[in-house]
Amino acid sequence: MTGIDEVVQTAPASERRTFRWLWVALTAVGLLLLAAVLLPGFPVAIMIAYVMVVGGAVYGVIAIPIISWRWVTVPRTAVQIPEGGSPDPADVAEFRTGPQRYTFLLNVVLAVNLVVAAGILMAGSLDPSSDSTGLLLLCGVVAEAFGIPLIAANAVWAYRRRYIAHEHRALEVRTGAHRLILANRILSYVVWVAYVGAAIVIWSQQGAF
Repeated sequence: MTGIDEVVQTAPASERRTFRWLWVALTAVGLLLLAAVLLPGFPVAIMIAYVMVVGGAVYGVIAIPIISWRWVTVPRTAVQIPEGGSPDPADVAEFRTGPQRYTFLLNVVLAVNLVVAAGILMAGSLDPSSDSTGLLLLCGVVAEAFGIPLIAANAVWAYRRRYIAHEHRALEVRTGAHRLILANRILSYVVWVAYVGAAIVIWSQQGAF
């Protein structure tokens, strides 16, 4: 059993349904974007890729300030959150919930993909005769295919009051997997800002502004 399978099996029923939906969405989007790379004339895939770039930029510009605001304000009213329910505070503090682990996994993949894309661009600038378009398109496929599930996972992890409050308590008293919680939050900001910036650059270069 893989780590992701273990997370899915130990998550509550509602989270397991979300995981199944995320994997279906990831596969479908990935295949469409791969078709856009291999079949440049495939209009549906090209249209979806463009909409995702534009939509990702708009979503990020709106979502990052909202998430940041909630991460600051929700802990101040955490006392109003009733005990019980899902997720369990201990699971959140120990980084055992599905949305936390899934978000971290996707963040790592997207961060590595970003480093690879930057390396390809640097290599291309050193050797203008090389054609790195295909490799950059593949990086784009990875970004879009893993970005959609990340947005869905963030809808649970980054916005829900219980996750925010329980993580804040773990960070405040430095208990449980507080270092991993902090690393996940920092990595999330890096991924969000970097990819929103890249989407805006791509959008502007295509004459959308």
